[in-house]
Amino acid sequence: MDFWNKITARTTDGRKRLGLSYQALAERTGLTKSTLCRYEKGNIKNAPIARLEDLCRGLEMSVEELLGLSEGKGM
Repeated sequence: MDFWNKITARTTDGRKRLGLSYQALAERTGLTKSTLCRYEKGNIKNAPIARLEDLCRGLEMSVEELLGLSEGKGM
């Protein structure tokens, strides 16, 4: 599994762990539902660090956890 596939898997796992819909996560992050869906499906292969920070805040995890540099909740 490549780097971005692992990130998308952690994103999906984090959203499901929190019981969040795309809409609920969108409200937490300021990202659109379609953008979140594209992240999870792996259609976005490069994201600005600010967007990753927003995503991590909504998923209640650190950037390090999302990138697989440290273990986090439910990992």
